[in-house]
Amino acid sequence: YANLSAVMNNPMLGAMPMMDVLKGALVMGSANFEKGRIVSDAAVSYKDKASAEKAAAFYAYVRPQTGDLLRYVPAGSLAALSYGLDGEKLYAMLAAMPGYGMMLGNPMVKQVLDAFDGDCVISFSGMTADGQYPVASLLAQVKDPAVLQTIVSNLSGMPIQKAGEGEYTISMGGVTVLFGVKGDVFYCTTDAVVKSALDGADIESLASMSKIFKGQSGSFYVDFEGVTALTAQFVGGNVAPQVEAALSVLAMFEDLEAYGTMKGGTAVVNMTDKEQNSFKTICDKIGELIRLYVPEANL
Repeated sequence: YANLSAVMNNPMLGAMPMMDVLKGALVMGSANFEKGRIVSDAAVSYKDKASAEKAAAFYAYVRPQTGDLLRYVPAGSLAALSYGLDGEKLYAMLAAMPGYGMMLGNPMVKQVLDAFDGDCVISFSGMTADGQYPVASLLAQVKDPAVLQTIVSNLSGMPIQKAGEGEYTISMGGVTVLFGVKGDVFYCTTDAVVKSALDGADIESLASMSKIFKGQSGSFYVDFEGVTALTAQFVGGNVAPQVEAALSVLAMFEDLEAYGTMKGGTAVVNMTDKEQNSFKTICDKIGELIRLYVPEANL
């Protein structure tokens, strides 16, 4: 249980417009350690009708996701963050927040945000072969394809190449970024698989996980097994004890699925051990690490 009005005591946070909304909010949550997974639920309520209406007005820029962009995101992605957005209302909300005036002063920012109209997905699939750059993508549904020309015109002086109708590339520091508009989808990606899907190729995608995206305001997915494998690949065989311990802890977890609306949300951490209670798995791991790195504890 949490009364969010407590954050009003912080002078910096209390001055933000959203704090006026949260002061009337109450959050109740639970965490359950189940067999093979940890499930946490939270629900938001408001002390009165006026507080609820104020919150609805503030978060008017958030809308339910359709999940339509998931077919372009590879199933092997290590992480994905997705929201349903009304760009015009998002800009209005940001413009009302102290400190954002200078950032939003460029007319291009409003033109770009106003074009966003629907799902917006940021995905991460790994690193380039040399380990220097992320293989990642930004996909957003837009209501006006002309937003692409707005962006291109504001990147004058950059090494931009036109690759086709509504398609551009920009190469810097050994990495090539592909961006453009395909139908009603704006994309910016370093992932060749994402670009092939946008071009019509049939790929194994995150569409199979639409249950945690469709109808939700926001969703977050992390493939812990993939993150662990990627980390192990880059640290190589000469692993420091601290890194070895961290990898051992990560190995307990399979993935994270988090999703919710303005009324509440759910987070599920799936464990790699499906047969044992998740709390016991964690306790066993803690005991194992203590015996390994703090033998004098005599556990």
